[in-house]
Amino acid sequence: ALIQVAGSFASSVRTEFIRRLTDTLPAPLDRVFLSNSGTEAVEAAIKFARSSTGRPRIVAAMRGFHGRTLGSLSATWRPEFRAPFEPLVPEFVHVPYNDPAALAAAVNDRTAAVLLEPVQGEGGVHPATDGYLRDARTVTSAGGALLILDEVQTGVGRTGRFWGLERSGVVPDIVTAAKSLAG
Repeated sequence: ALIQVAGSFASSVRTEFIRRLTDTLPAPLDRVFLSNSGTEAVEAAIKFARSSTGRPRIVAAMRGFHGRTLGSLSATWRPEFRAPFEPLVPEFVHVPYNDPAALAAAVNDRTAAVLLEPVQGEGGVHPATDGYLRDARTVTSAGGALLILDEVQTGVGRTGRFWGLERSGVVPDIVTAAKSLAG
């Protein structure tokens, strides 16, 4: 049986996979949107954030990597990846990673979401410092924005726990996953 089939087709294998996946997530995270890749997962998360908040701005971190579709590339910081495709999607802002003050200053009433990796992989393997993801959660909650944690490179046991977010104790609004999730 196939896990990744159109959502309009019932599949007991897909249903069981989703149940097992949600069992690994902290409450209240109990919904799953399946896509084909990490970049598509991030793209969908950006769309969900913009749609649900009615706001356009996405705050991401310098040295972050979130994919190479137009939306996810807009969140990706590396100039050599971005330059050939500019202009990218507007309303993306990048702040220094592990800098709570810069993050707080970037979030405003136009911010739909803050998009962060618990450990930056492509950016040089930089883990979030103690308290950084909690600070991000506080800032987003206070500002009416969502917190998206991109676990494409850190999820499914790659940090010693099932999710990288478990080390911080933070519950985001959206988690993205891929790579080792698909085997």
